Amino acid sequence: PALSRSLLLLGCCQLQLKKNNAASDSLKAYLSTAKLDRNEATYRLGQAQRRAGKTREANVTLLDLFWNTEKLTDKWAIRAAFDYGYDAFAKDDAKKAAEALEKVALADAPDELAAPTVYMLAWIDLNAEKYDKAAMRFAQITAKWPKHPNAKGCVYYRGFALHKADKKTQAAALLKQYLKDNPAGKHAADARALLKASTPKP
Repeated sequence: PALSRSLLLLGCCQLQLKKNNAASDSLKAYLSTAKLDRNEATYRLGQAQRRAGKTREANVTLLDLFWNTEKLTDKWAIRAAFDYGYDAFAKDDAKKAAEALEKVALADAPDELAAPTVYMLAWIDLNAEKYDKAAMRFAQITAKWPKHPNAKGCVYYRGFALHKADKKTQAAALLKQYLKDNPAGKHAADARALLKASTPKP
């Protein structure tokens, strides 16, 4: 057991040193015999494969940790689902991204994973024209993670989503709030134009 454990530690060290192929070999050797810490080793293996550019292998490895589990409780499975969903989102594969990220959203994920998960899901909903759901997620970010890098923008995006959902009064209130707090913000010009379109004509 001690020798087997040393392979896991070696793989983790190699991963930190960016020796990704060597880390993969060590972690595979560990997994071939080990009975303990298998989820951690599997996740680390997926990391090594991703960093080595072996995306297909990494996806298979990560999927093994979370795909057939309805409610994720293991921290390594949660991280595997996040990594898989993040990669799918970056590649505009909304279906795969949503399937993985919804599992993270339902789990007791740490804030470092939960906040970006909700943000990505909000954009998936917005792009799918699920405007009420997108607005709800953007609201969740501003309420629960006000220091999130995109929290200010989420006020605007929520207003945009509600405008698209034909909830003009709510949209106008949010756009006014965004402009009050961020008069020279990144989305200020768009917010003013959208506010004009959202305000009922006399």
